[in-house]
Amino acid sequence: MKTLFTSEQIQARIQQLADQIDSDFADKHPIFLPVLNGSFRFASDLMHHIAIPAEMDFIKIKSYQGTDSNELEEVTGLDTSLRGRDVIIVEDIVDTGQTLTHLLEMLKAHEPSSIKVCSLLSKSAKHSHQIDYLGFDIEDHFVIGYGLDLDGKHREMNDICLA
Repeated sequence: MKTLFTSEQIQARIQQLADQIDSDFADKHPIFLPVLNGSFRFASDLMHHIAIPAEMDFIKIKSYQGTDSNELEEVTGLDTSLRGRDVIIVEDIVDTGQTLTHLLEMLKAHEPSSIKVCSLLSKSAKHSHQIDYLGFDIEDHFVIGYGLDLDGKHREMNDICLA
C-alpha cells in the first residue's frame, strides 16, 4: 500500500485545525458532531487539541459497502438538542457529498445557530460543499487507515494509504 499521509502529517494538520476552531469559536460553546464510524479517530485527536469549552454528540450514517457508495441509512440519531447551538460536523472524508447533504438537511431542521463542517479529507472535485475546516484535499482514490476502512478493516492503521 502506498502511504498518502503519515501519522505525523495528520497530527500536525489536526493541531492546525484545532487552533483555527479555537480562534473562530473563542467566545462560544460549540457542539462537535462526529459522523461514526470513520471519524472516531479524527474526532478524538481533534478534541485533544481543542482548548475552548465544547460538547460532543454522535451520529452514525452508513453509506459504503466495499468501495461502492450506496443509499444512505441513518443508524444512530442525535441525543442532544441543537436549537440555537453552534454545530461542527466532524467527518473523516467528504467524497461525493451525499452524506453531508443529507446531514445538513437533517440538522437544519433542529434550528442550530450555525453549522460548520470539519473534515480530515475531501475529494473537492466530486462535490460542491464548503468545508470550513479541511485537513487535506485528495484526488478521487479510495483511501484507508486512520479510521477509514474497507469493509471494516484497516481502521487501526496510523497512516492514510491508498487502498
